[in-house]
Amino acid sequence: NLDTSAAEFQAAYLPEVTHLKDPLGRLTDAVRRARMIRDDRVIERTTTGAIPVPRADIEIDFDIEWDPDDRVYLWGSLVRRTGTDPTYHAIVSWAELDDAGCVELAQSFAAWLRAQIAAADAAGESLLVYHYSHPEPTYLKRLLGEPAVADLVDRFVDLLAIVREHYFGVRGLGIKQVAPAFGFEWRDDDPGGLQSQLWLMDARASEDHLVRAAARERILAYNEDDVRATAALRAGL
Repeated sequence: NLDTSAAEFQAAYLPEVTHLKDPLGRLTDAVRRARMIRDDRVIERTTTGAIPVPRADIEIDFDIEWDPDDRVYLWGSLVRRTGTDPTYHAIVSWAELDDAGCVELAQSFAAWLRAQIAAADAAGESLLVYHYSHPEPTYLKRLLGEPAVADLVDRFVDLLAIVREHYFGVRGLGIKQVAPAFGFEWRDDDPGGLQSQLWLMDARASEDHLVRAAARERILAYNEDDVRATAALRAGL
């Protein structure tokens, strides 16, 4: 309940914290976070009015998964066309990838996405691609070269940037924290990127084909939920 804007408080407090950068901002965030924990709130709106979110006739949410060697083995997308149910599309390799294989898989995704864009353009439809945070465009540029994917990245919308502009998160603004506040829940009891890397070990190397199949299905379901989470978040915004 501290009022960090009170002149009397600032006169006593600020001389004690000259060694800190933005001490009032830090303390104000701490007060907000404490109040949210007390009130059992995960995120809180910091602005008012409508939130401008770019929309399109065709909306593609996408999310990647990488292995412990930092090689992307799964490019997952959710494609929503106006008036139709969204469909999930995965470009995945369950084999151990070397650098060349990783690039080849990224090229497959880029070719698929270009085909979606070309079809939309031919039909006179707009198309945007949504992701949450930076890994998706970062890996795509790193693997294929920034100039080679500039036409694709030009269609990208980072939903995290929009969320940061309008919300404060008591434990940050990661998708696993934010999406449930908009009514979305992962099917897996223990979703997470690190967990999926453990599942990948079974998906690739288990001697039991049933265990391999179950692990692969779990990874695909988890990735599908990730892209469905960004779609739900966009709709909620």
